[in-house]
Amino acid sequence: MRIKQFEEEIIGYRQELHKYPELEYQEFRTQRFIADTLTAHGIKCNTEIYKTAVVADIVGANGSAVDNGTVDTKGKKCNGQMVALRADMDALAMTESVDANPRSLNAGVMHSCGHDVHMASLLGAAIWLSKNKDKFTGTVRIVFQPAEEDGMEGGAKGLIEAGVMKGVSAIFGLHVWTGMAHGTVGICEGKAMASSDDFRLTITGKGGHIAKPTEGNNTIYPAAEFASNLNWVQSQRTKADDEVVIGLAYLRAGTTANNVIPQVAELGGSIRCFNESTRVKIKEEMTLLAKTIAEKYGVKCDYSHTHGYGPTINDLQAAEFYRKSCAKVEGVNTVTIPSSVMGAEDIGAYFKHAKGAMAWIGATKDEKSSYNIHHPSFFCHDETVLLCAEIYLQVALDFLEKGEWE
Repeated sequence: MRIKQFEEEIIGYRQELHKYPELEYQEFRTQRFIADTLTAHGIKCNTEIYKTAVVADIVGANGSAVDNGTVDTKGKKCNGQMVALRADMDALAMTESVDANPRSLNAGVMHSCGHDVHMASLLGAAIWLSKNKDKFTGTVRIVFQPAEEDGMEGGAKGLIEAGVMKGVSAIFGLHVWTGMAHGTVGICEGKAMASSDDFRLTITGKGGHIAKPTEGNNTIYPAAEFASNLNWVQSQRTKADDEVVIGLAYLRAGTTANNVIPQVAELGGSIRCFNESTRVKIKEEMTLLAKTIAEKYGVKCDYSHTHGYGPTINDLQAAEFYRKSCAKVEGVNTVTIPSSVMGAEDIGAYFKHAKGAMAWIGATKDEKSSYNIHHPSFFCHDETVLLCAEIYLQVALDFLEKGEWE
């Protein structure tokens, strides 16, 4: 494993990043640490491109993304390609388990989704590339993206608008995945992760005494009807072969007083699917449902439906290429094509601008590393950090050696 020569540094990066997690768009210390680390290794980076992001281009000694068609000193044609590698930066508002080591020093914030692992491993790959420029032709763009956990307007959108995908021919990302054995890599065929949309409904009726129902307008009944019809929308108003989840996350009305008609009810949740036309259809149906219930019960329904992240759809060619690269990596025992999941990620936004794919890197070695992401006891071993770094490195070098998509 080539990355082993920087093992001590990479593990140190992970420990430092883990101790100081920061929430979306507040990754100020994280940004400084990444920028300082890259600079210390002679890598120029851009911290002005978008909020707390860090972007750096590492240009091979034999050519860059702007000299397409030139010939290097050995007579080899420079491919002039640029491949991007992306890691997410933000943490979650959670309190880490007391027995964790290293443990978060920022109260109530934790890297429980493995973004510290992603960042440390990408730093390691970047450092190796900067010390071995004679071994590749073209450019590797290193992208540290903030606010993946935002769910609605993450950092990918802003970076794309700022031009991060300009000149990029391919982009690859990864995510540590507990529940999958260490040494296993999963890369989906097409559909990988679902879109994520939010819905919220506020129902306003008329309060009063529970013994005089005709003098009030109880909001619990229209709220209950809306909630019970969500399954109808999912099963009857979308195609049978669509993968759709409409999940109710909360329903609030009234207090503990059992003699008061609640004047206001609030409910909301999340919608997940893979098809863009289905997203639009569900929004139309749920908006109509809220309007129908308002008319039926004589209440005011304020309904909002917000599109968040689109689905992550791996490009088929990029996914197959990524699998072949991962299979070459020391420490990777199995490369699979897993089923898609209904969780959401904003990496799919990049795939609309260049061919790309996301890999899931198995992280479970024992009971300690078996907890799911977003759990207060989530943990990754150092071996997983190094494996991620080598995978980043392998796919970048393989793509630049390939030169272009067929």
